[in-house]
Amino acid sequence: MSWTDINDRFTDYVDILQPRNVAEYLATQEWACLADKPFGQLWALPNQPTGQLSSVVLPKDPTGADYYPRINETLTLLTKILGMNASELAEAVSSVHADLFFVRVDQSMQDGTIPLRQAAKLLENIDQMIKSAALSAFNPYHSGRGGIPGQVRDFLEEDVRMGHTKRGSFIITVAARHDELMPKVETRKLSAQPLPKVDVSETYTRHVMTTLSTALDATRRHISAGRDFMDLEQAVEAGVRLPMVEALSDMGSTKGLRALDMSFNWSQSQPHPKPEVASEVIFDVGNLEKLEGLRSRFSREVVPQDETIVGPVTELRRGEHHDPKMESGEVVIRADIEGRLRKVKVELSGEDYDWAILAHRERLPFTVSGNLGKKGNSWALTGNVVADTSFLRHRQTGNTAI
Repeated sequence: MSWTDINDRFTDYVDILQPRNVAEYLATQEWACLADKPFGQLWALPNQPTGQLSSVVLPKDPTGADYYPRINETLTLLTKILGMNASELAEAVSSVHADLFFVRVDQSMQDGTIPLRQAAKLLENIDQMIKSAALSAFNPYHSGRGGIPGQVRDFLEEDVRMGHTKRGSFIITVAARHDELMPKVETRKLSAQPLPKVDVSETYTRHVMTTLSTALDATRRHISAGRDFMDLEQAVEAGVRLPMVEALSDMGSTKGLRALDMSFNWSQSQPHPKPEVASEVIFDVGNLEKLEGLRSRFSREVVPQDETIVGPVTELRRGEHHDPKMESGEVVIRADIEGRLRKVKVELSGEDYDWAILAHRERLPFTVSGNLGKKGNSWALTGNVVADTSFLRHRQTGNTAI
C-alpha cells in the first residue's frame, strides 16, 4: 500500500507532509506532544474556545501495515481541526523551514491560463528579483557585475525552490529554505560606503527575503508618491537595484494586467521580521504604468565602474578603418551583468584581439577588464581595457605540448 492508494488530496504533497515535517509544524503552533512512542506521537491542541482537547496521532514507522491509512486519517483530521485544505496544510508545513514568496498575476484570463511564454518570462523576472535582493543582502554596494559571490550563488542554486502553484488568478510560489545562521558579514568594502550592521541571529535566507520585501515596498511607495523622494543612495540602502526595477517593469508591461500582488509567509523557525518589513506589496495598474519611467531613470544613473567580465565571444567585428598592419576590431562578449546575460562590446587590438579570435573559434571563455557602462542602449567596456589571456595561454601551451 502507498500514498496513491489512500487519498489523492495529499498525493501532490507527499514529500512535504512527512510525519517529521508535520510534527515540527505542530510544535510551532502551540500543540503539545503528550506521548512519543516508537510507533507514533500523540499531539494535542489545548485551550480551544470550545474547551475541548483536539488531538492527533502521527505514525512514525512507514513499514507498519497500517501506516498509510493512519497517516491519511491524521492528515484528514488535521485539515478539519485547522480549517485548511490539503494544499494550505502543505503550505503551512513547508513554511516552518522556508520563507514563502507568492507572486499573484491578476489579469484578464478567459480560461484561467496564461501564455506559456509569459509564464516562462515571469519565472525569469522572479529569479532576477531574488538575485538582486541576494546581492543587496550580501553587500548593498556590490555592483552585481562580473562574477557572483559564492554565498549568493549557493543560495540561488541550492536554497531557492519553486513550490506548488496556488489557486486564485495565477500564483507562483517560491520557497527560500533556511539553513544555518548567517556568517559574519565581510568587513571588506566594495565601495567607499560602510557596510550595514546585520543581526547575527538572522540567516542569510531571511536577510535576502526581508531585503526583497523592503526593496519592493520602497519601489511601490516611490512610484505611488508621484515625485522623486528616493535618490540613488536611498534606493541602494533600501535594496532597490536596477535589475529588480527592470524585472518589475517587464512583469508590469503584460497586456491586460490589472495588478501584481506579492506576499510573504515568514518561516516560524526564525524570529519574525521587524514591523516595518511588509508582508504584502501590491502594484496596481496605476503603479505598473510608472515602472518604465523609474527604470529609465535608474538606467541613466548607473555610474560606469572598472569591472572584470568573463564570457564567450559571440561576435567579431572589423572596424571600417582598421589598420591592416595590426589586428583590431570590436568583439562582443556575453557576460552576466547586473543579474542578466548581456552583450558587452569591447574594442581590442594587437595580441588581445588575436586571443579573442582564438576564444571565439575554440568556444572558450574570454576575460577582460575595463570601465563598464552604457553607450546608448548597449553595454561596453571602455577606458583602460586589459585582457587577461592567462587561461587561453595555458590552454594553448597544453595543446601544443600534447
